[in-house]
Amino acid sequence: MPAAVCFLIVLAGCGSDSEESEPLTQPVEVPLSTSTTMAGTAPSTTAGTGESAPSPTATTTADSTVPTGGLEPVFTPGSCPFQRPPGTDPTCGRLTVPENRDQPGGRQIELAVAIFPARLADSHPPVVYLEGGPGGEALESLPFSYENLFEFLDQERTVIVFDQRGVGYSTPSLSCPELVDLTYDLLDDDLPNEEYMAREQEVIDGCRQGWLAEGVDLSSYNSTESAADVADLRVALGYDQWDLYGVSYGTRLALTVMRDHPEGIRSVILDSTYPPEVDGVEAILPGASRSFSALFEACASDPRCSSTYGDLEALLYSTADSLNTDPAEMWVVDFLTFEGYPALLDGDALLGLVYQGLYSDLVIPGLPQMVADAAEGHFFKAQALMSIFLLNQEFFSIGQFLSVQCHEEVPFSDPAAVEARVDEYPRLAPLVDGALVQSHDAFDFCGRWGAGAANPVENEPVESDIPTLVLAGRFDPITPPGFGRIVAERLENAWYVEFPTLGHGVTATEGCPQSVTLAFLDDPRTQPDTSCVPGMESIVFDVFEPAPDVGMVESRIGPYAVLVPEGWEGESGVYQRGAADPTSFLMVPGPAGFGEAILSAVAAAWSGVTVVESGQLEIGDKIWRRFSAEAGSFSLEAALHDGDTGSIVVALISDPRERDHLIGQVMAPALESLG
Repeated sequence: MPAAVCFLIVLAGCGSDSEESEPLTQPVEVPLSTSTTMAGTAPSTTAGTGESAPSPTATTTADSTVPTGGLEPVFTPGSCPFQRPPGTDPTCGRLTVPENRDQPGGRQIELAVAIFPARLADSHPPVVYLEGGPGGEALESLPFSYENLFEFLDQERTVIVFDQRGVGYSTPSLSCPELVDLTYDLLDDDLPNEEYMAREQEVIDGCRQGWLAEGVDLSSYNSTESAADVADLRVALGYDQWDLYGVSYGTRLALTVMRDHPEGIRSVILDSTYPPEVDGVEAILPGASRSFSALFEACASDPRCSSTYGDLEALLYSTADSLNTDPAEMWVVDFLTFEGYPALLDGDALLGLVYQGLYSDLVIPGLPQMVADAAEGHFFKAQALMSIFLLNQEFFSIGQFLSVQCHEEVPFSDPAAVEARVDEYPRLAPLVDGALVQSHDAFDFCGRWGAGAANPVENEPVESDIPTLVLAGRFDPITPPGFGRIVAERLENAWYVEFPTLGHGVTATEGCPQSVTLAFLDDPRTQPDTSCVPGMESIVFDVFEPAPDVGMVESRIGPYAVLVPEGWEGESGVYQRGAADPTSFLMVPGPAGFGEAILSAVAAAWSGVTVVESGQLEIGDKIWRRFSAEAGSFSLEAALHDGDTGSIVVALISDPRERDHLIGQVMAPALESLG
């Protein structure tokens, strides 16, 4: 099968609209209407006083229990290893903690930390963010995630973001770049599942052997130790209290902190909740089925969607069957390097794209069109989504993911129940076929991994009276709303809110989810105002139509004034029509004589084939050579001017069905403005 089928199902905190997760127990059916309920009563404890947060220091100043077994945690200020999000001025450093707290005098590890001061008055306790995964790299992804996940918080609050142990810029890092390379190498190989798994495990085992040679204790990379890290971080930074903000697996970590180290926690936000008591291996397919059904029902109840696509469920599975017989050739892009790769899309991979797409409210409206287009042999949206989802693996430490799951999830799972789910949901079984720790293969794999087995408490519900806001999205395929409900019911002072049009990681969505979150943080003792939930706009499903007219506005790119598409997202010469729409306009200036080199680089990423020269245009004082190419379902139209003072490449990437229209609406005005 194509390598792209093997999407890693992880509990990644969405943050980057990508975003990047994993389900858990018999799901509770979600009503189609908005569900906004309160579990328990309002907290009787007094919320924080709102005193200003102190600046981080290298010494411990807070009065609290030290979880390191008697050793004082140390925070050492240092440089920021990541690209700073625009408009921010973080303080960075490293927290030193024991790798294994049963051996406090043994090996020490370091966690990379970033503290973003409040932009305005620092009038509230700080908020510490707990990333998903497990294994999600919070710091490296900040240039993509900060605006969505943190800007709504940082006006009056200090925001603390860190890479958990074993992750990202923390040391040691249990990332395995060789696995990323393998994924791209095998995208266009139609391998049997057994052969793909063997190749994957060979690479992972090589990384594991390297970690062991460095002295890494894989049994110490788990939620219990990470929760102690969080408690240590608060003490080391000198905060008397703070708010926890966990998304996806970050909610599992937050619950562990609430249980083991409740000191200093003012309130907790659980967004897309992963309860410890659920069977995370067994629950994947029921969770997927529930989410797929929500999509089918939403389309059926929408006149425009249902009249355009008919029976979406039947269309999806018939298209998947066809693609399994005859996989489609596509072209995907690594958006970090802008290198292009050939890829195959079979039916199982199509199901994976739909599954991953259900995470994001930006992607959900386009899923029916993606399926219908694939049925007709058009893969423009599918190529774009595969490129986006492949990007997630660039911000992920696989070793931490596997150690956590093998330590505290798989040991409490039931092999017979996992097999029964495969039999119960045969159409969706390909979603877990070959997944290392989300299928029947998990039990054998984890037996060899060496992470040990957690204390049984890691499989039990968490009880707490800390004020908690529990948030869920109706379409979430990995942490269904039922998970949030069962957690809220067991927390003494919890408020539960479900959003009817969202998927995974709802706090990344502007408007209602963020206003509810801020209302809770302002006063965790009181039920937040959720009156905005029923009024949230319903999903408007995409239907392919000829591109509407595009307005053009002037922009400055290098030494040139050029017209660019109004309302398209981007800057510095690269503009995209929408977050989940690969339709793009590029204007790239360069030194004289470099035009063809620039064009070749653009073509290599976006089409993968040699562009063909198709004529020339004379506009003003410039001669433009025209080029075009098609690969998969990408259409590339480009114009190149190489003059004495510099070169310019203007390019349009689009669905072939829109090419001619967009040439007239976008490309022609841009060239004329450069004339």
